[in-house]
Amino acid sequence: MSMLRARLERLKGIKPSQAGEQMDIHNTAAAEKKSIAQELALYQDGSYTEGSSPYAAQAGISQPSFPPEANLLELDAKLESASKLTNLLKLVPLHDEEAHAHKWNQLHVQLAQNEFGTFLMRTRTYRRDEAIGMHQFGEWQQAGLHLNAFYPEQEAELEQFLFLDLETTGLGSGTGNIPFMVGLAFWENEQFVVQQALIRHPAEERAMLAYLHQLTAHFSHLVTYNGKSFDWPLLHSRYMLNGMRETIWQPLHIDLLHPSRAIWRNTLESCKLSHIEKMRLGIIRVDDLPGSEAPARYFNFLSSGDPSELEDVYKHNEIDMMSLVTLAIRFGHLLSNEDVRTIVQQPSEPEELVRTGLWLEKMGRFLYSKQLFQLAAHIPQQSSQTIMMLAMRDKKYNEMQRALMLWEKIVMTSGAFASRTQVEAAIELSMYYEHKAKQPLQALHYASLAYEFQLQLQSVSRRETKQKEKELSELNKRIERIKKKCRLSV
Repeated sequence: MSMLRARLERLKGIKPSQAGEQMDIHNTAAAEKKSIAQELALYQDGSYTEGSSPYAAQAGISQPSFPPEANLLELDAKLESASKLTNLLKLVPLHDEEAHAHKWNQLHVQLAQNEFGTFLMRTRTYRRDEAIGMHQFGEWQQAGLHLNAFYPEQEAELEQFLFLDLETTGLGSGTGNIPFMVGLAFWENEQFVVQQALIRHPAEERAMLAYLHQLTAHFSHLVTYNGKSFDWPLLHSRYMLNGMRETIWQPLHIDLLHPSRAIWRNTLESCKLSHIEKMRLGIIRVDDLPGSEAPARYFNFLSSGDPSELEDVYKHNEIDMMSLVTLAIRFGHLLSNEDVRTIVQQPSEPEELVRTGLWLEKMGRFLYSKQLFQLAAHIPQQSSQTIMMLAMRDKKYNEMQRALMLWEKIVMTSGAFASRTQVEAAIELSMYYEHKAKQPLQALHYASLAYEFQLQLQSVSRRETKQKEKELSELNKRIERIKKKCRLSV
């Protein structure tokens, strides 16, 4: 190779001494131009190899060598001897020769080691008498088991629920998005343990995923917020890209975004966890880093190697984890099927009362939901849409006395223009008196009201005009049919 290089240099008119200097300059410039993003891209398409990270060498991070064909399933045998989940991993302080070791130690970050290499781990614990917002963490012992309502056929113990939240390099779900921090929380020895795993460069991802595989073997349920759409599919793809297909965990997934939307979709401005925790859990963040800025902080860290760039990311993710736990406690109390008015903040909005009750009934919890419906039915000022939701629920369960009262309340609502809800309520009353009560005159009265309301509805598009004409035609047929019944009953 050296002879060939010398020959090429002679052909180009370059002296050997000059060639060495020019090559050094060229290599230095090329190394400076190679960005972390390019390194990540190499890793994603499979051409990245362990020990090839220029950033790691520059930052003074030792890069481990690990078996390329190692089988994660062999690690399962080690789980049997682990007395505690926190003992699954070998943790040591970062050595002084590591770059910025003192700053990592100030952040309470340790070096984690396993057969696949190293990554960083930060561990915090929360006692049962500590709280964030309205709920103490010890309430998990009372409320946690009620989350089994999500999967009643496979009940779990308190220690079998794993909470998870990711911080990633982007917002998409493609292969270019890498979880650089994995936040984990679980109940152990009557306290919550929060672990935050961090990779300093792409070569550490495999070791972090291997640990996650070890840890998840102890849990049956996964609790996330928007995790079904984002966090867990992303981790799933990272396992696949790292050749760990046989080790992918199949948990019973509880995504708290879905019940949050079911209850607060119209009551709150947003169903983001940060907004729900503020408005309903009493959690106030002070000088918190917005989650959207976490990727930029991580890339700053990759460029500088300074752990100070990640301090706010650690704090943000830790609050996310404990906020998720607090929200799970809140839903656990709601699912207890008991009167929890002394434990849980009572909903103040009529729609929230109804939506909470509807969600509880869907989950098979009827006691507290009936109390919420009773409160909602007697609130004087509320939207016709909320009243209609409750009335349709009463119709479903054949509680017709209150349903009729609610439909009447909607029909009697005054306004400059009729609403579609008034049309629907009048039709429901007409159907009841025609088919159930067998009172055609009353049925005709409400059918005629529905027709009048329909005429008053404003149509702003051609499609709406056609729909309005169709509904008027159907109402006219209903009126003619009821009139025949009236003549026959005379």
